[in-house]
Amino acid sequence: MVDDPHSGKVTLKKASADDFSSVYGLFLDFNDYKLSRDNWHQLFKSHWNYDEGYYGYILLEDDLPIGFLSTIFSQRMINNKYYRFCNLSSWIVKDGYRNRSLYLIQPLLKLKDYTITLLTPSEITQKVFAKLGYKELDSAKRILLPIPQFGKTLKNKLQITFDPKIIKGLLNENELKIFQDHAEFKCFHAMISSGAGHCYIVMRKFIKKQLPFAYIHYVSNFEVFYQTIDMLRISLAMKLRVIGIIIEERFVHDRNMRFSIKYPWVSMYKSTDLEPKDIDSLYSEYFLLDLP
Repeated sequence: MVDDPHSGKVTLKKASADDFSSVYGLFLDFNDYKLSRDNWHQLFKSHWNYDEGYYGYILLEDDLPIGFLSTIFSQRMINNKYYRFCNLSSWIVKDGYRNRSLYLIQPLLKLKDYTITLLTPSEITQKVFAKLGYKELDSAKRILLPIPQFGKTLKNKLQITFDPKIIKGLLNENELKIFQDHAEFKCFHAMISSGAGHCYIVMRKFIKKQLPFAYIHYVSNFEVFYQTIDMLRISLAMKLRVIGIIIEERFVHDRNMRFSIKYPWVSMYKSTDLEPKDIDSLYSEYFLLDLP
């Protein structure tokens, strides 16, 4: 923190859709991923038929934006019960005002009955939110390499389809909502069918360090996923033309995932009702900002 050289009146307000143009200048100094104006604009739009009426908090000095924190709201059906979520993104404060940064997170202390997630926090953000009682959602991610395992067969015949029409016909009501909610975003859907049942998967493809990967954001049936993963990773790699499949470590840490690479990546959450195994990254900044 540094001494504040400014003496203007500092206020905090909820961000409306009309505030995007005035806040956009802040994003230009924060554009680590080279995001487009349209990417940033997604933070100021309603998605998923769920609207809290605001899109975050704006810190102002004499009515000029000097900071912003995005709140991405959604409502999910988990274990046959509805839960409200808030994914935090883009905690930005202009240089010279960093000692006012905590103003932006004060309203979160009053945000009750929500599961709050931070999926891409910086080291500083991790330390701040840990003091506020946020816990570690995950400590790593795992890259599953598409290496064939010769001689291995499934007891139950595996079928996988990427055809949206076929997939929609196999989805239950909750899964169909997920499918429809993400129709506007760049993602891939797959359905695994085996003797053990069906498994619906939602993924995004991205390029990192000029290499193509697929990131799995949702898995409906982990038992089917685990049983078919050795053949699945080959099918996904061939279909999406990627060199690796990324999944969050908390979903696989107790499984023997051969031919995989683990790398550190901390994400955080705060919830009075849900455990890490209940939380995924579907309704988040990954989709709105099209993050790698």
